[in-house]
Amino acid sequence: MENGGDSIIWYHRPQLKNPIFIAAFQGWNDAGEAATDSLDWIVDTYASQLIAEIDGDEYFDYQAIRPNIAFGEGGVRQVSWPRNRIYAVNIDESEHDLIVMLAHEPNYKWKAFCTDVLSLIRETKVKEVYTFGAMMAEVPHTRPAKLAGISSNRDRLDALEVLPSNYEGPTGIVGVLHDYLLQNHLESTSLWATIPHYVSQRPQPAAMNELLNTFGALIGVDLDTSDLASQAADWVDHVNEAVSDDEQAVEYVSSLEMRYDSGEFVEEYDELADEEFPSAEALAAEVEKFLRDQPPEA
Repeated sequence: MENGGDSIIWYHRPQLKNPIFIAAFQGWNDAGEAATDSLDWIVDTYASQLIAEIDGDEYFDYQAIRPNIAFGEGGVRQVSWPRNRIYAVNIDESEHDLIVMLAHEPNYKWKAFCTDVLSLIRETKVKEVYTFGAMMAEVPHTRPAKLAGISSNRDRLDALEVLPSNYEGPTGIVGVLHDYLLQNHLESTSLWATIPHYVSQRPQPAAMNELLNTFGALIGVDLDTSDLASQAADWVDHVNEAVSDDEQAVEYVSSLEMRYDSGEFVEEYDELADEEFPSAEALAAEVEKFLRDQPPEA
């Protein structure tokens, strides 16, 4: 283990081919955990190696993001601390290795945290940076997840029909990080999946599928997300079954489908707390109970 300044702990320094950096943050930026689950999918699917961490002591409020305690080997109780993990990922058919950062949104010192991320990017000689996010929106579960995004090369997103984000207001660490990247002349893209606000619990396979396929198209690699496509189809069926017993909910989903099909799109973010939707709270509880009661897959 090797300490590299600015709270970065290096475990390995592998040789990398044309690396691309991709990050996601648990918390405000991650509705339904679709963003971080997408990067977990990459780490679990392809050859990956933990190469570094950013020490959480500088950035976390452990009363807000608590460590866990569990029994380890030999029945000894061990504490597991929140971690900002950085992996090197090799995809055989790609011209690029990936540097994947799975992190928590920091509670403190956002500017210092962004400086640490920039140090990682420079140390690994990255030229292009991506982030994933997920937000609640007025979208139906029966349609493909829409993506919104920003990029220093907007034409690439337009070609993939990624909607421009016109949001203004309070931001998370993703927004702050991209501002730092812009100031440091690094090419960057942020992709945000829209999550149906009435069924926003984890997992969100449809949103993950869209994030990963779009990311793959942008970096020129065909990620095999057939497992997620299958899970997304099952998810839609489960939600349909939960919705079908509530006439008002059926009508509400139908109205969202009409808006979606007409091209209307509303970014909701945390403003949903101030809105009233027909039967939305009851529907969300019903869907959550239904999905919770499903038997585990064999």
